[in-house]
Amino acid sequence: MDYLKKILDLVDRQEVDYALDLAEGMNDEQIYHGLLEGSKVDEGVLIAPDWVGWEGYRNEFFLRILAATPETEHIKNLREGVELYPFKNHHQTKFPSFVLQFKNLVYLSVKCGNFESLPAEIGRLQQLRDLEVKSVGLKRLPEDLGQLKQLERLDLPYNKLNENDSNLSVIGNLENLETLVLDGNELEGLPKGMLLRFPKLRSVSLNLNEFPEDRLSEILSELANLPHLKELFLLENGIKKIDPPTTGFHELIKLDLGNNEIKEVPIAFGKLQNLEKLNLGGCASLTNLDALRELTSLRELNLGGCSSLTDLDALGGLTKLTSLDCGGCASLTNLDALGSLTNLIDLDLSRCESLRKTDGLANLTNLTDLDLAHCKFLPNVDCMTNLTNLTSLNLNSSECLDSVYDLMSLTALEWLDLRGWTTLSYPLGLIEELEEALPNCTILTD
Repeated sequence: MDYLKKILDLVDRQEVDYALDLAEGMNDEQIYHGLLEGSKVDEGVLIAPDWVGWEGYRNEFFLRILAATPETEHIKNLREGVELYPFKNHHQTKFPSFVLQFKNLVYLSVKCGNFESLPAEIGRLQQLRDLEVKSVGLKRLPEDLGQLKQLERLDLPYNKLNENDSNLSVIGNLENLETLVLDGNELEGLPKGMLLRFPKLRSVSLNLNEFPEDRLSEILSELANLPHLKELFLLENGIKKIDPPTTGFHELIKLDLGNNEIKEVPIAFGKLQNLEKLNLGGCASLTNLDALRELTSLRELNLGGCSSLTDLDALGGLTKLTSLDCGGCASLTNLDALGSLTNLIDLDLSRCESLRKTDGLANLTNLTDLDLAHCKFLPNVDCMTNLTNLTSLNLNSSECLDSVYDLMSLTALEWLDLRGWTTLSYPLGLIEELEEALPNCTILTD
């Protein structure tokens, strides 16, 4: 009987346990050799035989066979040579311990499945610098996790970790940690003092958790004292009011407060002199931007979906801005404050349904991308004649436009969307004239 073929047939039927039992029961060197033939390590990555393919269950069987194979020089080289390993299998019900055979792993990613804990043996991976365990239902961390002294990035998103039962304090032993990601867990707080134990921490992501105001203040107070913190992500935390300390965050470059319920940006965040990227997108209750006036280093600002904003007056001094997203700012009526933002390259004003004046655009001669889709009360494009660097212009469904002949001077245009118009309805010969004036432009029409 061709046992190698029978084993692979069982794998084809996803009967992985039976296939493994048969291979181990045979304990035949030729069977192991046949299953592992073609395996090699290339620049730290394990290359599997062709029969493995991309399916998670095949990959799992391959790794389990490798772990069960008696050690030869070739097998030893495989196990010691692997440094990077991503593993994904929606059907796994426990941590794939067979990856622990790779003692020199530097990067390990385990995604999908359903298991509540990591094995204590995880502490053996002394070279590990980047660990991701995502969407597996993780509820508790072992003490041995703290032995990973070389770990620089810990990424545990979309699990079921909580402050009281998950042994989060063990993370505090990872003294070389630079990036901590705990998005989408069940956190209402973090163990007191834990964040202060990371002198090298540069990036913290706590998106999609629900922090009461007092617990969020505790977290921010600790983060403010970290000397190298560059990035802080607090997207969709249900925040209604945020009260950061008045000092600290001196090195912060990127801040994400998107999809929260705040009405104003706290004054303390207005003192972040090194801040370059700020996301306030989806903060539908936001009405006050006064704290932004002093953020003179800001280069990227997202206000998309801030539907209660009526003006952008606070932005007039932010002359380093190169990207501004105001898409969906449905209460915005004018753009006068933008006239001084002459370094803008990318501007999104789509779905600004109350916008009736665009005079503020006339000075933005460095713009290359401009989106005015669904600005249904926009009367004309007269102010755009100076925007000679525009390569992309979206006027989709800006249905009150009476003429677009002024666009013919924008010879750098490569993409122009004129779909969804009613008032203009393409006067006879308009599209042909535009195509002649803009020979390098793709013009989208109904």
